[in-house]
Order: sequence, then structure tokens, then C-alpha cells
Amino acid sequence: MALEDVAKLVSPRAPEIVLKILGCFYNKEGLTREEILKETGLNGKAFEYYLTKLRHFRLIQGEGRGGIYRYRLSPDGFHSRVDTLFVDPIKTLRGR
Repeated sequence: MALEDVAKLVSPRAPEIVLKILGCFYNKEGLTREEILKETGLNGKAFEYYLTKLRHFRLIQGEGRGGIYRYRLSPDGFHSRVDTLFVDPIKTLRGR
């Protein structure tokens, strides 16, 4: 599944915004909210909306250390989500 397909799954109406957010993490360990807002040009409300969607699909997780909250990509979470949504039902149908 290509990154564009992931973005369409998360946000069918505006996959380009999801791609912007995901693109921020390229070659980076973790980003603060402010860093993501600066890189994407999103306002706070829009970021929260897409963050909720990305968390729903377990693509992004956050962690606070030393008073700084950073977001990180979580590709393993997305893999398990895809398995739950697509692979498991197909296996079930094949097994019958």
C-alpha cells in the first residue's frame, strides 16, 4: 500500500493534508505540535482534526518527556489496523 493510499484511507476528501503531515516526519525521530504546524501551514484546529484521524488509524503516537510532547510515526500500528480491517475478514471468508 502506497503512502498516497494511506492518506486516502485516513482522509478521502483531503489526502494531500495527511500527506503533508506524514511528510513532516521524513528522517525525523519526533516533532512537537509547533514544528508540525510550522511545516504544514495548518492552523491548530485543523491539526487537531487530522491528528485525531491519524491516531484513530494508529499512525501517530505522542509522548511527553521533560515537559516536551513529541509526536512520532507508528507504522506498526497502521499495519495492525490494516490487518484488522482487510486481512482478517478475508481470511475469515476464505476459511468458510
